[in-house]
Amino acid sequence: MGFRTVLASFVCAMFPSLINAAEIGVTMSMPQNLTAAAGQTVTVPVNLGEIASGFSLDSFQLIVEYDGNFFDTPLASGIKLGSLTTGKSYTGLDNIDPVSKSFTILRSNFSDPVYLTTDSSGSLMTFDISVKPGVALGSSGYLRFLASQGAATTEILTLSGDNIFFSPAITAPSVQGLVTVPVPEPSTYVLAVISTIAVAALARRRSSARKSYDSKFIS
Repeated sequence: MGFRTVLASFVCAMFPSLINAAEIGVTMSMPQNLTAAAGQTVTVPVNLGEIASGFSLDSFQLIVEYDGNFFDTPLASGIKLGSLTTGKSYTGLDNIDPVSKSFTILRSNFSDPVYLTTDSSGSLMTFDISVKPGVALGSSGYLRFLASQGAATTEILTLSGDNIFFSPAITAPSVQGLVTVPVPEPSTYVLAVISTIAVAALARRRSSARKSYDSKFIS
């Protein structure tokens, strides 16, 4: 841990009121290169990066919309803390709505302070979601944050009560995460069979051409 990290953590803990909410921005994202076969479950991290100014995390609430034609309804048991918050006990509430194809996650009252600095990077939380059986090869399903859903809003709060802003801002229908069902690469055996068939076909064509040539000049 560098001097800047230690200093930022100390300031966050001892003088949280000195941190201006307007100066605290974070980048929040989900990967767009995840893959899973039809019927498989994939773990999706919600990553934080490019933190503009250090702060002490008090709570966060996230609203995620998923592609209902691609994913099954997720389970609350698959929602876990990420690398930045793991090991902390907390007060939590999950609301999974299969009708709107979205779920809301609230985590607050962490057992120990969670200090995030400009050097911090990692996942705030992760969630498991399953690809529907029978989904076509090569197809993709989207995941995206919603700024609000009913009375709930996507937000991160500091211990001093400041609301962290997201950069870039969360706007629908922007796609933040993507899971793709990969098209399998041809196996070595299949390639060998194709090669054998091709060689045999070429040999037959050459043989046929020679016979045609011989019969033309012999006759």
